[in-house]
Amino acid sequence: ELLVVIAIIAVLASMLLPALNKARERAKMALCAANHKQVMAAQILYSNDYRNYMVWKASDGTPFSGVLTGGVWDFSASAGQTFTRNPAFPEYLTFAARQTFQCPLSGSYLRKDYGNWNTNGFYIPLYEETTAYQKMKPLTGDFYVKGGGYFGGYALSRIKRPSELHLYADTSLQNTPYAAYYWRADYAGDSSSNGGGIWLGHNGRTQLSFVDGHTASLTLAQIQQLPMKPRQFISESYVRFTVLQ
Repeated sequence: ELLVVIAIIAVLASMLLPALNKARERAKMALCAANHKQVMAAQILYSNDYRNYMVWKASDGTPFSGVLTGGVWDFSASAGQTFTRNPAFPEYLTFAARQTFQCPLSGSYLRKDYGNWNTNGFYIPLYEETTAYQKMKPLTGDFYVKGGGYFGGYALSRIKRPSELHLYADTSLQNTPYAAYYWRADYAGDSSSNGGGIWLGHNGRTQLSFVDGHTASLTLAQIQQLPMKPRQFISESYVRFTVLQ
């Protein structure tokens, strides 16, 4: 009888575990969407204070994660992550909320570098201003702004279709679970071995956030129906590929 009970328990466990795993994954996907909304809400607050601009990088080179949390993130393999409060930046997201810049399904979620390579990415059209960005401007508007120093941002007043323009996405680098704090439509990344792109880590979907503040989990085919039509993607298993158009 004991063997029968054990066998029944084993069968029930085999039936329940997949359901539990799916429920756990759905919870992480919901958290990812909530994280996206918090980051975009912070960007909207920033734009209210800074002449209707969202930020990718400050003039001193601080990426959006530092600007929105009000400080500078520094990471080294030996010292780990440090955070220095910068009074020049208002605190739109708290220091405690730093994991909002990552997808819980990504391998980068447990890493401690929130300054650059372990955050999700905003769109940056550098190196493709005469290609992908040039093609999308008639539909989306000429919204990217390069300012003094390293400043890069997005002029909301120039955007034509805010509900269809996705600036923020789950991202990754090629063949690694590291995220990437930017993504590009045509250009692959820094090199063939370190290229980045939109990461399809949600069962073939990715989480995207749009200028109007809403977020959505979309497939590659659905993304290609939007005005930007990016070509560079990272598969769920962290392999980069290019979509032909």
